[in-house]
Amino acid sequence: MKQNTRKIAGTAGLISCCFMLAACDPQSTFPIGPQSGAAESEKQERAATDTRKSAEPRTAAATPAPAVRADLGEVIAVEPIVAEGEASGVGAAVGGVVGGLLGNQIGSGSGRKVATAVGAVGGAVAGHTIEKNRNEHVSGYRISVRMDTGEQRSFTESADTAVRAGDRVRVVDGNLQRT
Repeated sequence: MKQNTRKIAGTAGLISCCFMLAACDPQSTFPIGPQSGAAESEKQERAATDTRKSAEPRTAAATPAPAVRADLGEVIAVEPIVAEGEASGVGAAVGGVVGGLLGNQIGSGSGRKVATAVGAVGGAVAGHTIEKNRNEHVSGYRISVRMDTGEQRSFTESADTAVRAGDRVRVVDGNLQRT
């Protein structure tokens, strides 16, 4: 019961604050107090002045908005396309041998045999992964462009590209050219 009373009181306080803020706003059209005739005549005078100003001939021509070109845009991102490397098996073999040697240093008896086997398997997996990562290479670049029309397009370049994020570009026959 107390919570409901608190919620109602809080809501009523919030509403009264809104009314007070609206009354303090000089641009407010919310009729709070008695309107003075002076303020009303001032508004009418301002409206008449605005009407006279708009009836006067304009001497300066308005500059037209520039036309939006569909072939122009701005580069927003350049991301490398990484090709996964190939593994020849050499990395796995070397890793297995090294892992087996390190595992053989641990324990004694049958524990040593288990440690050697686990070390060999772990070393082979690690060697294979290392070899694949070393053979990765960048095969191209994905370039994201926000066109002047608002459309976002993506382009793929096979070689090292000359464009960077923030550059202005033009699309010519499906290819990007810096402007």
